[in-house]
Order: sequence, then structure tokens, then C-alpha cells
Amino acid sequence: MSTRTAVTLAVAVGCAVTVGGAGRSLAAAASGSSARAPRVCLAAERRTLAARLGVRPGSIVEHQGDASNGMPQCAYVIGRARRGGPSRRVVVTANVDDGPQAGWRLMRTVVEASQIFGPVPKGFRPPVGIPGLGPYASWFPSRNQLMANDTRRRYLITVGIRWPRATQRQKRALAARAMAPYRRVRRYAP
Repeated sequence: MSTRTAVTLAVAVGCAVTVGGAGRSLAAAASGSSARAPRVCLAAERRTLAARLGVRPGSIVEHQGDASNGMPQCAYVIGRARRGGPSRRVVVTANVDDGPQAGWRLMRTVVEASQIFGPVPKGFRPPVGIPGLGPYASWFPSRNQLMANDTRRRYLITVGIRWPRATQRQKRALAARAMAPYRRVRRYAP
């Protein structure tokens, strides 16, 4: 083996070790063979949704998996809501992202979603700030999502609402209620 080949191989191995060993996020812990996926489906969330929608907590079905951003997500499926709006099937998703600089990323998402260059596009709906959920907590009407940080600004939490025939106000109110249990979690255990 030539010296040049040995140096190239050493650099490649060093880069792979450096990239592979850099910090473990919730998604990395979930995908590791020896680690179990962190539990992001919360009993407190089921109780909150049940009280808001007038159903029994046991009737809410949970599905935990990874979202398109690679982070753990829990989908709560409510067959028929009895209160709070039209009685249709409701799906609430909670995505817990523990990537670096959660507070900064939330701020950038809000700023970028608010920017318009040139004429205002038809149907443009900028994010709406939600008081009481921390700095930059915002409802994104075009996505039916609420984004906020936890109380320690360690996690970026996104709550999505699918609720046919519900108004934006009803969806936003449900998302704000659904966000509360996730903001209080200190750490997600496997």
C-alpha cells in the first residue's frame, strides 16, 4: 500500500468516526440497534385531548414512529370528537425534534415563513404568534401546525392538526392545548 493511499484511507476513517460519533439525538438513539426508541406518546397528552374533545382517553389510538424529518413523532387518532367543533375524525401529531439550537431554528422558521419578496401571493397566510407558549411560538395556518420550544428550549415541538371542517380558530386552540404536555417534559425516556 502506498503512503498516499494509506493517508487517504486514514483520513476517510477519521471523518467517518468523527461524523458517526458526534452527539446522539432522539432520532439517532431511536435508530441505534441497542437503543430503544424514546417514548414521545404521552398519557398526559391523551388526557388533554380527551378532555378537550369530549371522549374517553382510552378511545384515543396512538401511533409512534419517525416523521419525515427523522425525529420521533406520535399520532393521536380520535374517532369522533364530541365537543369543540365539528364531530369528525381528528388526528393530532406531535413531533419532538432535539436537534441543536432549537430556539434559533424556531425563530428562523417563523421569520422565513413571514417573508415576502415582491407582490403578496394570493392566499398567503403568515404565521400567527401564540402568547403564553414561549418566544416565537407560532401557528402556521397554511400547514395547520403549531411550533414552539419546551420550557428549557431544548426541543423544537411541532403539533399538527387534521380536523375536517374545523375552523382555523378551533384547530389553533386544540394545537395550543395539545402543546402544553410536551412543553413540560424534561427528558424523553426509551
